[in-house]
Amino acid sequence: MKGYKGYHKGLVCNPNGKEFKFEVGKEYEEDKAIVCKTGFHFCKNPLDVLDFYPLLDENGNDNEFTEVEVDEAITDDNKKFCSKKIKIGAKLSLKEIIDASIEFIKSESKNDDRVQSSSGYYAQLASSGNSAKLVIKGKNSVGANIGYNGTISGVIGTWITLAEYDNDGIVKFVKSAQIDGIKLEENVAYKLKNKRFVKA
Repeated sequence: MKGYKGYHKGLVCNPNGKEFKFEVGKEYEEDKAIVCKTGFHFCKNPLDVLDFYPLLDENGNDNEFTEVEVDEAITDDNKKFCSKKIKIGAKLSLKEIIDASIEFIKSESKNDDRVQSSSGYYAQLASSGNSAKLVIKGKNSVGANIGYNGTISGVIGTWITLAEYDNDGIVKFVKSAQIDGIKLEENVAYKLKNKRFVKA
């Protein structure tokens, strides 16, 4: 299973208050895998990693991210996964995280049981311009607007990605979700504020 993992600078994590330093290309193993207690944690969706390791830590230092490979994993929320054994893959830049996220949510859309047509065309829209507005009308689509003050809207089933910036114009958070008609409404423009999707 492929996944993504976040770290403090130097590929350092602090499980249970104990500092643990990882190295690219190495494998690690624990006796047990219990979410939030023991084992090695990671996410399937690259953008979910940013919920646990934002782009910058509390001191303004860059956090780091890698791909990982595991054989088996458990989860209690389908967001954070835990495995007894993990292999640390290549480091990822922000652009690579976003690219991987778009591929992930595109794959999830195609495999979603709620998709009504498997023979239609799947729109894949992306923008990084300031104050850009993406409007998605086609079903089973994926849209990413990672520009400053960007907004996005779509129909039910659409996967959307937005970025949030600080006052200096630096990206501080990126998040993705699927429009379900309940938590996120259809054909309503959303922006990212305080790590949450809000109506623009």
